[in-house]
Amino acid sequence: MKLINLKSKKGIVNLFADFILNKFDRFKNTVIEVSDFNHFFIINGRTDSKEVLDLSKVRDEFISEYQDLLKIVGYEESINIMDLIKYEDKSIKKCNSICFDYFDSERPIYHHKIIDYKFNSEKIYSIDNNLENTFEVSFGFESDNLKFLIPSNQVTSQFPYGYSLSMGRKLMYYGEYIVFNIKDSFLSNIITLKITENKNKEGEQEINLLIDSIHDKNVKSMILDNFDFNFDYFENKFKDYNFCNDITNQTNKKLWLIKDINTKDLVII
Repeated sequence: MKLINLKSKKGIVNLFADFILNKFDRFKNTVIEVSDFNHFFIINGRTDSKEVLDLSKVRDEFISEYQDLLKIVGYEESINIMDLIKYEDKSIKKCNSICFDYFDSERPIYHHKIIDYKFNSEKIYSIDNNLENTFEVSFGFESDNLKFLIPSNQVTSQFPYGYSLSMGRKLMYYGEYIVFNIKDSFLSNIITLKITENKNKEGEQEINLLIDSIHDKNVKSMILDNFDFNFDYFENKFKDYNFCNDITNQTNKKLWLIKDINTKDLVII
């Protein structure tokens, strides 16, 4: 996953997406996307919630809480918004499966090489997990030392920011919890996990993985033997969680990153 510069337009739209998400029942199916067109924010989204937000009020609360950060990025004037959120959307369904790359680091959704990266310009939006360290930058940014991509005039929030637990976020967290526990048991820098809430015909948990190791089948068995995949219990950990912490403290330890599996059971034969 990309490490995002909080003090950039990319950081602001993702922060605002999660700020809005916090206003919804966190157990509803909700997706919020925030796009910035030269300080004009378009709030697109879908939710099965019946509760309609007053987005002008939410925007004012956001500006009040993060006014210092907004000034750093250049949002010194009032932010105009367009509300395109669709409520009581019966067509939005929960995400039952997700495929995600995890790394051998203390925050497994990020490669260890980018965890300690320090952004030195608001024109650098993000750095990717790939080993070439590709940077996303704004127009007008120049550097002889960086491999970079320039986004369009529109800067838009991205998963997991603005996505509720049921829309893939919970599964991403659970995969990170798994890798955090097992990463010392296999010799690989990266593992791709496909996690699902679905069961097979025998009623057993389904999981697929891709790992640069001859022990891939054994790693899969180790995961299935040691993790209960009790997603309802896991989801309950987030009943009071502030989703904005995901972007404001991206590399800090999270409440779900606990080592609660006996290391003696995490042995690959």
